[in-house]
Amino acid sequence: MDTTRRRRRWLVALAILVVLRAALPLGLRALLASQAGKLFQARVEIGDVDLGLLRGVVVLKDVAVRPAAPPSAEPPLIAWKRFAVNLAWFPLLRRTLELQSVELDEPRLALDRLASGEINLMALVPKGEAPAAKPAEGKAGETPWGVGVDYLALRGGHVRFRDFAVPGVEPVDVALPAIEVRDVALHPGLYGGPARAHLDVRVDQGRLRVSTHLELLEHGVGVATNLRARRLPLRRTRLYVPKVGWRELAGQLGATVVHRFASGSRHDVRGTITLDDLAVRVPGVEEPALKWKHFAVSVDPVDLLAQHARVTRVELAGASLLVRPGGGAPLPIAEVAPGGGPAGPAEPAPPAATDAPPTKSWRWSVASLSVTDTHARVLTAETPTDVGVELEAHELSGDGDEPAPVRLALRLGDGSLGLDGGLRIARIGFAGTLTLDRLPLPALAGLAGTLPPNVVQKGALSADLAVAAGSSAPTPGDARVQGKIVVTEPWITTADPTEFAAGWSALEVGVDELLVPGVLAHDAAGEPGPITVRLAGVGLAEPYVQVTRTPEGLILPPLSTAPAGQPTPAAAEPAPPGAPAEPSGPAVDIAVESFRLTQGRILVTDRTVKPFFSGGLSPLDVDVKKLRWPALATERVRVEATSATGGKLLVAGALSPEGGQVEVNGKDIALQPFNPYATTYSPYSVASGALSVATKARFRKGRYDATTALKLLKFDLGGKEGDTLFAQQFGIPLTVALALLKDLQGNIGLDIPLAADEQGMKIGLAAVVGQALRKALIGALASPLKLVGAAFGGGGGEAVAPAPIAFRPGRAELTADAELAVEALARLLASRPGIGVTLAAAPGAADVRWLREQALREELAAPQGVLGSVRNLPQRGARDRIRTALEARARDAKGELTAEDAETLERWLNERPGPAPERLRTLAAERMARLQTVLREKHGIAPERVARRDPAADVVEGPPAVRFEIGAASAAAGAG
Repeated sequence: MDTTRRRRRWLVALAILVVLRAALPLGLRALLASQAGKLFQARVEIGDVDLGLLRGVVVLKDVAVRPAAPPSAEPPLIAWKRFAVNLAWFPLLRRTLELQSVELDEPRLALDRLASGEINLMALVPKGEAPAAKPAEGKAGETPWGVGVDYLALRGGHVRFRDFAVPGVEPVDVALPAIEVRDVALHPGLYGGPARAHLDVRVDQGRLRVSTHLELLEHGVGVATNLRARRLPLRRTRLYVPKVGWRELAGQLGATVVHRFASGSRHDVRGTITLDDLAVRVPGVEEPALKWKHFAVSVDPVDLLAQHARVTRVELAGASLLVRPGGGAPLPIAEVAPGGGPAGPAEPAPPAATDAPPTKSWRWSVASLSVTDTHARVLTAETPTDVGVELEAHELSGDGDEPAPVRLALRLGDGSLGLDGGLRIARIGFAGTLTLDRLPLPALAGLAGTLPPNVVQKGALSADLAVAAGSSAPTPGDARVQGKIVVTEPWITTADPTEFAAGWSALEVGVDELLVPGVLAHDAAGEPGPITVRLAGVGLAEPYVQVTRTPEGLILPPLSTAPAGQPTPAAAEPAPPGAPAEPSGPAVDIAVESFRLTQGRILVTDRTVKPFFSGGLSPLDVDVKKLRWPALATERVRVEATSATGGKLLVAGALSPEGGQVEVNGKDIALQPFNPYATTYSPYSVASGALSVATKARFRKGRYDATTALKLLKFDLGGKEGDTLFAQQFGIPLTVALALLKDLQGNIGLDIPLAADEQGMKIGLAAVVGQALRKALIGALASPLKLVGAAFGGGGGEAVAPAPIAFRPGRAELTADAELAVEALARLLASRPGIGVTLAAAPGAADVRWLREQALREELAAPQGVLGSVRNLPQRGARDRIRTALEARARDAKGELTAEDAETLERWLNERPGPAPERLRTLAAERMARLQTVLREKHGIAPERVARRDPAADVVEGPPAVRFEIGAASAAAGAG
C-alpha cells in the first residue's frame, strides 16, 4: 500500500513537472515580452523560448524590438534569429560564474542618427537615474567570484546605419559574418591560457578580420591583436570629415597590422596601412581635387611607450593634386565648406594652466620615402598646367645628424627641375645641386598666378647651381648658392606688341656666390651680415624693348591678375612722431665682375606730341667691368649706340666712391625726328640739322664739373610765327640770328661749362652768351652775302627742296622716277608742319614736240578716201613707217627712223601748225592738279598746304615738270 501510494506521488510530481515544463516557456515568453516592453518603452516580440534546465541552457528565438509607435514597414530596431546561453552549474559551487557558450545567430540592428543628433536606440534606455551601485564588500579571507566565458559567437550579423543629421549621407550596411571569442576570464588562471577572439566584418566588397588573444597577468593584461583589412570603402565617410566642402570621397582602405600590449612593459604596433584609388571631388571642378592610385605606410614598430616611430616605407604612386594660383583657396581640397562643415560636438574649454611636467618628445625615422608618377595640376586661366613630381628619400630621421639622400624631380612641359643632395632634419640643413633644364617661362608665370595670361609669350629658364644651406653650409645657418643661370629667348608683350614688347636672345649669369647669412640659424644672435651677391659675368645678347608713351602714361603689360578697376589697398598711415622706426631689410652688397650687352635695340613711340614721335637706338652695346653696388663703382663702362637715323653715341668712363670721369660723344644725331617736340612746345619747327656733342665730366666728393662742346650741323628753324615772335623780342628775325651764328660750313658750335657742389648747380651762362656774340660778329664779317640773304627771307642759304616733279611729255602722267621725288616732297612737308608749297607749271619743248607728233599720227591713221590713196601712193611706205614710229613714241618707246624717214617727218611737222596756247595751258593745269591729288590721297598732305599758280602757255626750256616754291603754309594758301 505504501509502495503504491509512494509511486502515485512520484507520478503526480512527475506530471506536475511535465506540465510546468510544458507551460513554463509559454509563460516565460509572455512575461519576458511584457516586462521588456515596459522597461524599454517598446514592443518586444519573442517567437519562442527554449529551456534546458538540467544543462543550464536558455534560448530565445525570433526576437524583435520595435518602437512603441504605430506599426510601420520599417524593420525592427533590434532583432535576432536565435540567442542561446549555456550556464555550467557545478562551477557555481567554486564561486565561479562560467558560461560554457553564448551564441547569437543572425542579429539585426537598425541604427539611426536622428536629425536632432540623437541615436534612435537611446529611446530604449529607461528614463531616470538609478543610484550608483556600491561595490560589494567581501568578508576577510573570502574568495572572490570568478567570471569566464568558454565560447562566445556571433554569426550572420547585420547592421544598418542611417544618418538623418547630415543631408545626403547614404545608408551603411555592415555585415558581421562571424565573431568568435574563446576562454575569456576576468581573473587569471581560470583557463590556463589566453582568451581568443575573432571578428569578421564585411562592408560592401570590403572585409575586416580581427584576431585577438587576451591574457590576464598578475600585474595587468596582455593583448596580442592581428588586424587585416581589405578594400574597406571610404565613400560614405565623406560628410564626416569636418570643415571641408568635398562633394565626394572615394577610396579603399587596407591594412595588415599587429598590435602587442602588456601592462607596464610593452605597447607597440607593426604593419602596413594602404589607401588605394583615392578620389576627392569638390564643387565647381570636374576632375578630382586630390587623387592617387596607391598610398602605403609601413611601420616596424611604433613604440608607444618609448615614443619612437620607425617608418620603414612610405609610398605614393599615381597621385594628382589640383592647385589654383589665384581666385579662391590655393588648394581646392582645403577650401572650407560654407558654414564650416557639419557641426560636431562642442569642444570643452581648455583646463586652467598648471605646472605640468614637460612631455617627452617623439623620435621618428623613415627608412624609405618614394613618390612616383605624381603631378600637381595647376588651374590657370588658360589650359591647365601639369607639374610632374618624383621624390625619393632614404634614412630620414628626426634626431639624426647624418645627411639623408634626397632626390626631387619636377617636370614642367619640356623642362625639368632636379634637386639632389643630402638633407639634415635634426639641425635643418641641405647640401646638393639644383638643376633647371629649359623650364618654360609662360608656364612658370602661370604657376605663380601673378601675371595675366599671354603676357609672357615664350622663353626658357635653365640653371646649374650648387646649394648649401642651414647646418650643411660652410658657416652653419647661412644659405649659399653657386653656379650658372641662363634665360633664353623670353618675350613679354601687351595685347598689341607694337605698343610694348621686351625680350632678349640669351641672358647668362655666372654666380660666384649668393650668400644669405643666418637665414636658417637656430639662435640668431645679433644682426645678420649683408646679403652678398658675387657675379662672375653677366651677358645679355640682343635685348629688345619697344615702349610707347601716351597722355595717360607709359603702356606697360598688366603686372597683376586683379580685375581692372579694383580698388587698390589703402596706403598705411604714417607712424606718429616719436614712434619706433620699422626695421629695415638686410643690406645687400652686389659685385659684378663684368657685364656685357650686345646688339640691343630700343624703340620709343611718344603719342603725347603730334605728329607722333618715333625713334630709338639700334644697335646698342654696353660693356661694364667690376661693377659694385650700393657703393656705386665701376672700373670701366662703355656704351655705344646708333640712332635710327645713323647718328653715333659713345659713353665711356669709370666711377668710384671717391670720384670718376665720364665722356659722352655724340655724332650726326639728326634733329628732324625730334620736330614733333619743337612744334608742340614752341612756335618753331626744325627745318634741318644734326647734333654733335662732346662732354667731359669729372666727379669728386661733393663736386661735379663738366664741359660740353655742342655743335649744330646745318641747323635751321622754320615757322613764320616763330620768326615774327623772335623778331619782336630780339629786334631781328630768327633766320638772321641763326645765320649770324653759323660758320662758313653752316654749323653752330657752343661750349657749355657746368659745375655742381653742395651749393647747387652752376652753368657758365656768360661764357655761352659771349661765344654766341663772337660767332655772330664773325659770321657777319665773314659772310655778308649770307646776312643779306637771311634778312630778305633767304634762310640760311641751304637748298633743301627736292628736285622738280617730272611728267611724261605731252601728258599729265608722272614718270616712273617721279614717285621718289613726290615722296621726298611729302616727307619735307610732313617734317615741317609750318611750311607749304606753291606749284607752278609751264609747257616744255618736249611737250610741244610730242603733241605735234601725235597730231600727225592721228592724221596718218585717218581714212584717206580713193583720191587721197591714189595721190599718196608713192609715199605709202614712208607714211606707214612714220606712223608706226609715232605710235611707239606714244608708248614712250624710241620709235627709231631712218635718216630719210626722219627728214620726211621733220618736213611734214613743219608743214602743220603747232598746238594751240589753250591746249598747252590746259596741260599745265592738269599736271598741277594731278600732283596735288597724289599728295592729298597718297600721302595725306592737307590741300591748304599745296597751292597752284595760274598755268602758263609759254614754252620753257627743260624736261616737262611741275616746279614748286617752299614757304609758310599760310603764304602757300594765299598764293592759291
